[in-house]
Amino acid sequence: MDIHVDKTGYSAVPGFTGPDTKTQEPDQTDAPVSDPRRNPDAGRDKICFTAESLESDAADYEAQDSGFRITVSCSSYSTAGGYARLAGAFTKGQVQTVLGETHRNIASLRMAASLGDSRQREKAQASIASLQSLIRRGKRKMKKLDEENRLKIRKKRAERHRKP
Repeated sequence: MDIHVDKTGYSAVPGFTGPDTKTQEPDQTDAPVSDPRRNPDAGRDKICFTAESLESDAADYEAQDSGFRITVSCSSYSTAGGYARLAGAFTKGQVQTVLGETHRNIASLRMAASLGDSRQREKAQASIASLQSLIRRGKRKMKKLDEENRLKIRKKRAERHRKP
């Protein structure tokens, strides 16, 4: 976008209209009361709950099948991706990211295990056990990275003390 400066020193931007001119959008005060720009509640239906409607909704809810089932995709049970990401992690932050994703996966699998059928429960429990071992492995890797970092710091300190 080109900005031009006129003789008075004011910059002119293409498409900018000064404060004296009418803009393309109508002002809110010009809009009718039913316009949503002036009245945000315009056109919305009022929702009213009565005791009878709430009781009928509760009866409908109880009449439904109380056996709520959850469906889980096959990729949710797979743990190989987490192990691969952990193996490729070279920094503490990358390891923490993998561990955070693993904790979230465990939480969703626990939900699937509690709400799913017996086959889903077995798969979820096996995946949870695998993910828990991934967490243990990740914690070991964090300790190893911390130890390497401490070793580098010790070497730098030793070099500084030897130089003078």
